[in-house]
Amino acid sequence: MKLHISSIMKPSEWLFSVSKQLGLPYQGEGFINIPDSLGEGYCKQFSFDNGLTLACIHVKLKQEIVFERKEMQGSDLIPVMFYSWNNTGPFQSLEGKKIPIGNRTPNGVFMPSPQIDTYWTIPAGDWYFFTYLVFERTWLKNNLVNTNNSYSYNLISSEHSFCVFEPLSASMHSVINRIQEEVSGNSSYFLFHLHRMALELLIQFFEKIDNRTTQRVKYPLLTQDVQRVFSVRQRIIDQAPKTIPLNTLAHDSCMSVSKLQKAFNAVFGVSISQFALSEKMKLAHNLLILKNHRVSDVALKLGYNSTSHFTEKFKRHFGMNPKEFQIKSSQTEIRN
Repeated sequence: MKLHISSIMKPSEWLFSVSKQLGLPYQGEGFINIPDSLGEGYCKQFSFDNGLTLACIHVKLKQEIVFERKEMQGSDLIPVMFYSWNNTGPFQSLEGKKIPIGNRTPNGVFMPSPQIDTYWTIPAGDWYFFTYLVFERTWLKNNLVNTNNSYSYNLISSEHSFCVFEPLSASMHSVINRIQEEVSGNSSYFLFHLHRMALELLIQFFEKIDNRTTQRVKYPLLTQDVQRVFSVRQRIIDQAPKTIPLNTLAHDSCMSVSKLQKAFNAVFGVSISQFALSEKMKLAHNLLILKNHRVSDVALKLGYNSTSHFTEKFKRHFGMNPKEFQIKSSQTEIRN
């Protein structure tokens, strides 16, 4: 089953549209119960003022549902989707590429501009809870101050299309858990609490992306660009021991080196070289700690011609050299 959600739609119309597509009556109270024919659970929506809306979906489906959000030029509405489940299965689709989403993936939070087509699939058989914030671009800009060096302000002020993925932080996950408890409770003040937590969640997300390079967002993203940089990221992960030349990645992605670098940074907030180094260091950690390899062997396995060069990179990343790291981890293991 496919449910269409247009980016031009007012947030207040979202549940009405969903209920209509499901063939359910809508009472206008911001609440839909999932019918037995589809599974169990609910969709709830709360509009707090003219600029911010919170939607919570908690479902266990009998059949797969695909949410489709088509691009719409000129819309002032921007969604931020928080995927907080731990189980695997749901995915986002961009130009036919399936991107795993959830708390255990690097893709726990997703914010697309209105110009980006998005599809996300919720499989049958498991419980999923996800949180969906929608804000008006004008509302947010009017409520931000000291914005000269703010990546988030520059991003939402840009007329270019954008697509941002971030991992779900532990503090975000904590807020989402509290939202789920509040939605399911019966507190007299639950609307006040939900409003506060929705703002807290939005602030945490923007503070996280503000750690990205503070520069004007000048590069317009196309959906195919996003799909390509996800393929590049997966290739770097799969081939972490190797260093793949930038021109090779660009050529295989049908992009120029400059375009690939800008697109990758725009979506993930780090450069390709930073991401590749981070993946190498993750692998180095596993080899040193979990498999107890010698430092020289790890350096060779990761493509470093010099153990001292590897040690320098490792120390810069972890704050200590590989041997110190092994000793400290071993001592921690003994104490535990």
